[in-house]
Amino acid sequence: MVGFAVASANVTTRKITALYDLRCPMRDGGELVTDVHMPAEGGPFPTVITRTPYDRGEEDYLLPTAIDLAQRGFAVATQDTRTRAGAMTRAGTGSRS
Repeated sequence: MVGFAVASANVTTRKITALYDLRCPMRDGGELVTDVHMPAEGGPFPTVITRTPYDRGEEDYLLPTAIDLAQRGFAVATQDTRTRAGAMTRAGTGSRS
């Protein structure tokens, strides 16, 4: 697990937009389920991508971190890896073979 913190004396808290359960197609026909948190206005934004073998919605540290970074001006994509929490492989079969 990698941890990080963003610190600043003058932090601007922004309104954010959250998009949940986006399906990102892979070249082999599989899909990886992704949540995105980003500032509601402006852009483009520097982006942080987090991939987890665990359920992205069940990890206690992922959501607060994504919200905090989005309020600080980052776009954050949190993505399940294959065979986890809705991620599909091989044209939606759930099978790697």
